[in-house]
Amino acid sequence: MIIPLLAALPNNAALREHRSRYPSPFEGIIKHDEGLTRYYSDTTATCVGEWVLTQFVPAHSEWLLLLPMDNTNWYGLHVNAGRVQTECIETSLTALITRLAFECEHSEQLYSPDSDIPLPPELKTKCSTVNAFDLNAIPTQFVLKKSERFPKKIILGLAGLIITGGALWFFLLNPPAVKQNNQHDPLALWITQLAQTPTAESVLVQSQLLLNSTRLLPPQWHVNTTTLSGTQLTLQLSSDAPSANRATLLAWLLATNNNEMQWHDSERKLTTNIPLSAQLQIRTLGNYPEQLYEALRLLKADNLVMSHIGVTGAVDLWTISGKFSQSALSRPYTLATVLKDQPVFVQEFTTQQSSEGLDITFSFTILGTPNE
Repeated sequence: MIIPLLAALPNNAALREHRSRYPSPFEGIIKHDEGLTRYYSDTTATCVGEWVLTQFVPAHSEWLLLLPMDNTNWYGLHVNAGRVQTECIETSLTALITRLAFECEHSEQLYSPDSDIPLPPELKTKCSTVNAFDLNAIPTQFVLKKSERFPKKIILGLAGLIITGGALWFFLLNPPAVKQNNQHDPLALWITQLAQTPTAESVLVQSQLLLNSTRLLPPQWHVNTTTLSGTQLTLQLSSDAPSANRATLLAWLLATNNNEMQWHDSERKLTTNIPLSAQLQIRTLGNYPEQLYEALRLLKADNLVMSHIGVTGAVDLWTISGKFSQSALSRPYTLATVLKDQPVFVQEFTTQQSSEGLDITFSFTILGTPNE
C-alpha cells in the first residue's frame, strides 16, 4: 500500500502556490472549517488517515495510532484537532517510533490494536488498546484520483513560468550595473551578505540565555520585550510601580550579568551581541524548507507564511515567518534545537512576555544551493 504526501494549507491561494511548486498526477483535496489538506502522489495512493477518522474518533484532541499492517510493516497516524497531521509506513515498530518521535512525545494519547506492543515505558503509560482496523476494507473513495490539472500543456506552462520567474528574480537580486558575464560568483556574494546576518540558532540561544537570567528578577520588575536589531539583542525591563527598588535590581545585575551582556541604566535594558557564523555550511536545500515549515507547524506556530524567493545562479532563497502565542518560556531553546547547524538566518525576531506565557514573532531566511 502506498500513502500520499500531504500538505496542510491555510487557503486556496496557498493551494495554488503549492500546486505550482509540486504538480502531481494524483491529487485529493479535503476542505476543513479552517484551511484544507492537499494529498498528492506520483502514483495511485490511499488516504488511510482520512478513512481511519471515519472509523475512530477518540475524545482526545491530539493522538497517535500505531497500527501493525503485517508481520513487518507498521503504519503511524498523527491527528490533531480532527485533522490528519502526519502518516507514514515503516518496516518496523522501532523505525516508526523513531520517525514519529516528536509526535509520540507531544500526543496526549497513543492507540494500538496490539495490547502487547513493545513501547518504551514513557509511551506505554499513555497507550490504549483499540479494535483492529482492516486496511483491505478501505473504500475506493479514499484512493487518489487522476488529477485533470496535470496535462502536458500545464507542464509546459509551468516551465515557462519558472524561466520567466527566474529571469525576474535574477534582475531583482542583481543590480543592473553587474553584468551577467562578470567574474563574481553569486553564491560568494550572498555568503558575504549573510556573513553579517546572525543564524537563527545563535539568536535563539542568546535569547534563551537572556530570558533565563531574568527568572530571579526582583519584585516589581519584569521583562517587557526582547528585540533583535542587526546583530544586537535587546531585553527591555519595566517596573509596575514607581517605587520599584533600583538597588535590588542592580544587585540582581551584579549576580547574573557577565562580560557579554551590557546594562543600560537610563533605558532599563540589557543588550548582547550575537556571534556571527565563522563558516556557513551552505548546501543543497532539497525539501528542507517544507520540513522546517512542518516542524514549526507541529510546534503550533501561528500565521505561518513560507515563500520561495527564487533561484539566482548558485543561490536558492526562501523565507518563512510566523509567531508563537503564549508559549513556554523555554520555546527559544526548543527552536534552537530544531534549527541547529541549519542554513537559516534571522531577519526579524521579537518576544513579549506576560503572565500567560511568551509571544514570539519571527522571520527567517533559508539559504542554499538549488536542487540538482
